[in-house]
Amino acid sequence: MTFQEISGAIVGRLNLVGPDATTRVGNLINEHYRRITSQLGLDVTVFSTVTTTMTIGSAVKAVALTNISRVLYIPDTATTTPLEQWPIDRMRKLQPGSGPPSAWALKTVTSQSTTLLFDVVADAASTLALWPFWS
Repeated sequence: MTFQEISGAIVGRLNLVGPDATTRVGNLINEHYRRITSQLGLDVTVFSTVTTTMTIGSAVKAVALTNISRVLYIPDTATTTPLEQWPIDRMRKLQPGSGPPSAWALKTVTSQSTTLLFDVVADAASTLALWPFWS
């Protein structure tokens, strides 16, 4: 069964309605999934790439993903450029430039999100593809 099928079955069986109820059921499913996979010693695998847009005028981007292994810069549909990952201390010593990004660093990581720091201040709302670690 897929996540949507499990969630739909629970919501239907309990006669829950509305997006708030669906969110609560989804969070509960994820909580049990993490607990069970952890008890069995399994790693959770994500088979998707998260895309986000750089914020104009900022070198910082927060995303709802916690295990980023690679960042790709996608200025248009025909071009994809992998960005180099730098240590945060190297990035902090740098004065952010302008133009397309060439490097990124993990600024902060929480249980729900990751904040990335880039070597440039975004001058355009360019797309980034974030790849999670693979198990």
